[in-house]
Amino acid sequence: MKVGKKATVDTAAPDRGDGYGIALRWTAEDPGNSMDAVFAIDKASNWSEFRSAAAKFDVPSQNLVYADTKNNIGYTLPGKIPTRGEGDGSLPVPGWDSKYAWTGYIPQSALPYEYNPKPATSSPPTRP
Repeated sequence: MKVGKKATVDTAAPDRGDGYGIALRWTAEDPGNSMDAVFAIDKASNWSEFRSAAAKFDVPSQNLVYADTKNNIGYTLPGKIPTRGEGDGSLPVPGWDSKYAWTGYIPQSALPYEYNPKPATSSPPTRP
């Protein structure tokens, strides 16, 4: 199969020749501290220590849950999630166009977390 031969070539990228090149980027390709996070999470003795340890988790992004012997529960989503100049990451973009480049990462403080969430107030559906 010669997919590259069938794809249109953007003339703004003259180095593509008669095919179509792509480039992929993943945060896991960058050096990180994920294993440090794993060991720190293992030693955490409370929610604050757990959150601090989880914040070291670079990649891949994780859904982490917390529970302790005092009946506390929690959830946090750590990881390096890139921000982009253009596009939302759901589709490939022209890698030669710098307007689509990563501009940084979503700060850990802006990622979702919850500690001791309030119980849902809605009643379960009734059966007919």
